[in-house]
Amino acid sequence: MKKDLFLMPFYLSRLWILSVLVACGVSCALVATRPVQEMSDAVAAIRAAREVQADVLSPDNFRQAMDLFEQAKREYRFKDFAMAKEHADDSRVLAEKAEVDALLNGGARASSDDNIPDPLSGGFQSVKSPSSSSSKPSAEPYIYPTPTPVPAEEMVQRQLQEQNTPNRVK
Repeated sequence: MKKDLFLMPFYLSRLWILSVLVACGVSCALVATRPVQEMSDAVAAIRAAREVQADVLSPDNFRQAMDLFEQAKREYRFKDFAMAKEHADDSRVLAEKAEVDALLNGGARASSDDNIPDPLSGGFQSVKSPSSSSSKPSAEPYIYPTPTPVPAEEMVQRQLQEQNTPNRVK
């Protein structure tokens, strides 16, 4: 019993040191900054490269930029922010290089009069304002007819008739 009381401060000091180390580790994890700006810059550069058809006119640089951006997103999800920042920066540089190559190879930016949908948005909205009179009227969505209910007795009779009639394949 006396021996246990003698070792008690030793165990408490170990517990205290362990708790300090855990607290330091958690605080270091909270201090890491997320590369939000770098990811946003990479998305903007890829969008600008796609606008001048860099995926067709400079496919190697554009493909590498997309691959690096996918790696950056993967590292971001796994909380490896240093690697995510590095991949996002490399992706932005390659996307900008692809954009310049595409412009040198004959690619042109679309004029503001063209209806270009945003490739990263959910829907395809036109760039023109809805108040312009030269735009075509939008198509009305198809309204599906409401099915008519069939009574249970009639449905059973239909199923019996289908079972009794032989299937004829020509």
